[in-house]
Amino acid sequence: MAITLKTDYRKTLGLPGYSSHSFAASVEVEINNIEDAPREIHELYSALQQNVDLQIQNPGFIPPDTYGMDQPTPRAQIPQAEQQQTPRNVTPHPSANPAPAEWKCSAKQQELICKLVDEKNLPKDEIEDLAHSLYSKGVRALTKLEASGLIERLFNIPSPKKSYQKGGRR
Repeated sequence: MAITLKTDYRKTLGLPGYSSHSFAASVEVEINNIEDAPREIHELYSALQQNVDLQIQNPGFIPPDTYGMDQPTPRAQIPQAEQQQTPRNVTPHPSANPAPAEWKCSAKQQELICKLVDEKNLPKDEIEDLAHSLYSKGVRALTKLEASGLIERLFNIPSPKKSYQKGGRR
């Protein structure tokens, strides 16, 4: 009896301007002996990882930070009082040092992160944990590139289903 092994490897890189670049490869093989599985899986994964890593080095077009924005306002033209405002606080990771006063990513990224957290009703401490697991730093300390990667992850989290009030459908 043949045993089918399916292996895939995917890598996604955050890029400037809310962009990302991803590449994936997968392979399916049949083996005859289950004892060959650990070795075969290791070889398949290693081959996929090497090839995906090699291919993803060429990201192609990378949009500038202002790509897709109607009229970008240079940060120097924003009044000083507005530059220091943050739309919402994100709770710092418990093991982290106190969060910096200002966000390191762009104001648009900051707003989008907060909007996604609110819309998807995500626990802020879980988003902090996610940022720490991905980049070893809190949400406020993420660079534009790192924030882009976090935003992509947040977009991939399903939105909660709306509950219906009395008399509505179930």
